[in-house]
Amino acid sequence: MSTDGEKSSGDSKVILSVVGPAFNEAHSLEEFVDRCLTGFAAVGVDGEILIVDDGSTDETNEIMRKLLGLHPNVVRCFMHRRNLGLTKAMKTGFENAGGEIILMLPTDLECHPDEDIPIFIEGFREGADVVACFRKSRGDGKIVLSKIYNVVSNWLFGMSLKDMNWIKGFRRECTATLEMRGDWHRFILMMLHTAGYRIIEKEVQWYPRRYGKSKFGKMRIPLSLVDAVSIWFMLTFSRKPMRLFGSMGIFSGILGVLIHLGLVIYYVAASTQIRPLFWTALVLELFAVQLVFFGFLTELIERVRDDMDAVQIKNKEKPPMWIELGQSDSSKNPPDTPQRTRELA
Repeated sequence: MSTDGEKSSGDSKVILSVVGPAFNEAHSLEEFVDRCLTGFAAVGVDGEILIVDDGSTDETNEIMRKLLGLHPNVVRCFMHRRNLGLTKAMKTGFENAGGEIILMLPTDLECHPDEDIPIFIEGFREGADVVACFRKSRGDGKIVLSKIYNVVSNWLFGMSLKDMNWIKGFRRECTATLEMRGDWHRFILMMLHTAGYRIIEKEVQWYPRRYGKSKFGKMRIPLSLVDAVSIWFMLTFSRKPMRLFGSMGIFSGILGVLIHLGLVIYYVAASTQIRPLFWTALVLELFAVQLVFFGFLTELIERVRDDMDAVQIKNKEKPPMWIELGQSDSSKNPPDTPQRTRELA
């Protein structure tokens, strides 16, 4: 590996891929790249830096082109034609990362890659599949809301992490587990925990922004709580729908039978009937049968979906949403394939 942290042509396989989403971060990009290179050199591994411009309106594009010229063997840049959100920016980076370990580091310099990369490597050497970091000396005014979010998320998913939404890294195989849609970048750790990957948490220093302003307001925390419940529901039941519908059906059926038994005892004792309650119990029992059969049907649908996903991945039928800068656009993105992301040349 060269002395400035860059790998030369023909060097060994890339170990680290740093994915850096950027939205109007022109003033911090150059320092971000320099700090990444210092981090690579500190741990003695080959790495690459993937910067994803998520529809910036400042000079981010020009700075990316400059960095491509300065570090052609390390820096790779991608550009979304419009702002698609952090989740899509991360998805673009993950899809193109070539390293055995992928780190997600924001380009706003609230984290310092030269300090954090060695901490990540330490965690992976301890046997972690995922290394999550929590912020030391945090001072962005969102600590209380963040703690509430962390407590609720830990309770929902059976975790014990201090900071769900800070920098993180994971081994390449973890990407197959991630569903990157909506604002689900916030739930990467939950998805990986549910899939059984080992997570180690490390403390890192937090730094206040020197340029620009935060893209996330305080209202994102309450909205994230709603999303957390949604993804808990999805992770718990989407792949095993029979658990949901079967449980509801069994509960409904047992309740209906108990009501009927109670009505029988009441009829024997009082020689009278309560017809509204009788019909309510009958409806509950019919619902029970329908829910159980619906559970079987959704299990079959889920099996078909798994088979379709496997075929699509094998045949590469799902087109990419990005174009890599510096590559032949025509070879990667034929004219008849609509693209939302392109790579700078």
